[in-house]
Amino acid sequence: MIPVLGPLAAETLAHALESRQTQRQHEFIAAVTRAQRASAETASQQKRQRLAAAVANGGSWAPFAATEREQFTRLVDEFDALHIWLLHYFTNPRAWLQARDLYRQGIFESRTSAKGQHFLAFINESDSIAADAPTEL
Repeated sequence: MIPVLGPLAAETLAHALESRQTQRQHEFIAAVTRAQRASAETASQQKRQRLAAAVANGGSWAPFAATEREQFTRLVDEFDALHIWLLHYFTNPRAWLQARDLYRQGIFESRTSAKGQHFLAFINESDSIAADAPTEL
């Protein structure tokens, strides 16, 4: 009985793995297509870099859940430079102000949620203190 079931089990497993790989390829191609469309619609080099980071982090190999990858990819397209900068600023307002010698006594605590910080990591912009305010809006 085992010699008969062995090849059948191997064939079933191979089919399941092939189907999963095909689905991953389709997801990646869809992410690339969305990023290409959004890139063509913007003049911002920063936004293009963020779209490229979204594609690089948009596959199943990335340390983000599938729902996060989908949501973050959409947000990269929707957010402008000010949105991204605000996420950076509110990650650590005190440190950002101190880095620019603008800090005075006051209460400045992080206002960027863990999800917002995870989004910044998704677009490869985790150094919030180094983030400059946008010059154009």
